[in-house]
Amino acid sequence: MLKKLPIIARFAILLLLILLQACDQQSATKVVEVDPGFSAYINGFTSGVISSQSTIKILFNQAIPGAQQEASVPTDLLTFTPPIAGNARWQDAQTLVFNPEAPLPSGAVYLAELQLHQLLEVPDAFQTLQFNFSVLQQSISLTSFTLFAPEIAQPESVQLQLALRTNDFCLPNLLEQCLQIQLNGKALSTTWNHEANGREHALTTAAIERLNHEQFVQIKWDGSTLGSESKGAETIRIPPLGEFTLQQVNIHQQPQLHIALAFSDPIQADQELQGLVYLASGVPLRLEAEGNIIRAWPKRGLKAHETLHIHSSLRNSLGHQLQSNYVRPLELASSLPNVERIDDGVIMPARGQTVFPFRAVNLKAVNLRIIRI
Repeated sequence: MLKKLPIIARFAILLLLILLQACDQQSATKVVEVDPGFSAYINGFTSGVISSQSTIKILFNQAIPGAQQEASVPTDLLTFTPPIAGNARWQDAQTLVFNPEAPLPSGAVYLAELQLHQLLEVPDAFQTLQFNFSVLQQSISLTSFTLFAPEIAQPESVQLQLALRTNDFCLPNLLEQCLQIQLNGKALSTTWNHEANGREHALTTAAIERLNHEQFVQIKWDGSTLGSESKGAETIRIPPLGEFTLQQVNIHQQPQLHIALAFSDPIQADQELQGLVYLASGVPLRLEAEGNIIRAWPKRGLKAHETLHIHSSLRNSLGHQLQSNYVRPLELASSLPNVERIDDGVIMPARGQTVFPFRAVNLKAVNLRIIRI
């Protein structure tokens, strides 16, 4: 992100602590504190923790003489320790942008040095601007998985859908190399879908034929090819034919609070669900079945602790009932009210308007005031 110089003094200690922690692995990188006096020449610069895909920007508070849009600059004007291959160009007469040739290494800590005296006449104390920034530590996590039957009339053929998240942007081909999925010890083919943000990823396995005995899908991930120490494993049971059971209970806070119940078989479409799925507290639920998933939306607010009941009279698409009643405790920890910015950089007015993208959670309205410092 870009730091506003007048705020440096207020947050210097916090920033230094963050960077010092990251420096445990890169002790050769010097951590510096920026003199607030640089605000006489510079509005802001890249600092803190950034994405591996980020550019490095420096914003001046005046047009730099001779700076022309897209013009390159001498290689010794802006340097980095450790070195970063790339090039620096003028985005406009007040904005210098360095574009790395390749993604920055996970967890790396850098010291940038700008030879300000090459651009402006400045006192000796402000000849060179030094500032630090670090790169997000990459990691991989399996956030959810769902077993489903694509064809309601064929519960014997199922597929597994996984959702994964990386802490930072990740190229699809690199992430796919990190994951290993096997069915009973044999590789299972998959189809991937990657979100444009490079952090949300999903995959669907090829069809898995349910047999007369249980099977297991083994999932392993190793982030070493991403420069990450993230490793993990998960084993998912595939129930045998004829076993109609509850597989998972997931609570989704967004976009609207609801409970998703995943069963081993598709649910019979024409049955009345009211009375078969209910909360002990009596809070009424709106119920919808789709494939092997029943979604339950509460019609009013829930307590932090609820108990879900599922009656054994629930039938699958073949008319078979659940093997038993189910009682599941639910922990409904609501997200605290919060506002956060959803991009990095300075706020720049365009054509008389200022766009400030943000995300709000559990708030009805937000009053926003932007002050130029």
